[in-house]
Amino acid sequence: MTTKAARTFALQAWLGMGLFAALILCAHSAGLRVNESPSLPIGIWRVSPIERDLRRGDIVSFCPPDTPAFRQAWRRGYLSAGHCEGGYEPLLKPVAAIAGDRVSGTDDGISINGRLIASSKSLNRDGLGRILPSPGAHDVIVAKGEVWVISSYNSLSFDSRYFGPVPISRIEGLAHPLFILDSLRHP
Repeated sequence: MTTKAARTFALQAWLGMGLFAALILCAHSAGLRVNESPSLPIGIWRVSPIERDLRRGDIVSFCPPDTPAFRQAWRRGYLSAGHCEGGYEPLLKPVAAIAGDRVSGTDDGISINGRLIASSKSLNRDGLGRILPSPGAHDVIVAKGEVWVISSYNSLSFDSRYFGPVPISRIEGLAHPLFILDSLRHP
């Protein structure tokens, strides 16, 4: 390859990367998120502002707080890089409990107001045998300004079973699927 050809290739590569980065920034500004986590269907989601009170079943995008549980999750690779405090990506999770709800941890899983959430049994260890964090909530009432996010979509979801409640102030918006790549539920 000639020097001129190498420079042209390098310039094209830099321009291509710049264009790709600009597209990602534009998509993010437009509220588009790519969910690559199996906690919810994999695909493209749109995040819109919250203009009403949160409800059980809403899917939210939130920035994880920079707590010991999330720092450990980051080190273990449960989280990807993103724009949130601590360098974390926003997470998409369903709201399972809102202020005033009773969250109970049992041997069978997490129940909200006495109703068991499917696939919510907490694991003691991750796939590599490492001990998973636990918020120690066996029977709590969700405080005002907080929600619990728990996925019944995938029993391996890293959610409030392991890190506890999420402050509503950390929630970026409601998430709605636009294009889903997987149509099958995970075990």
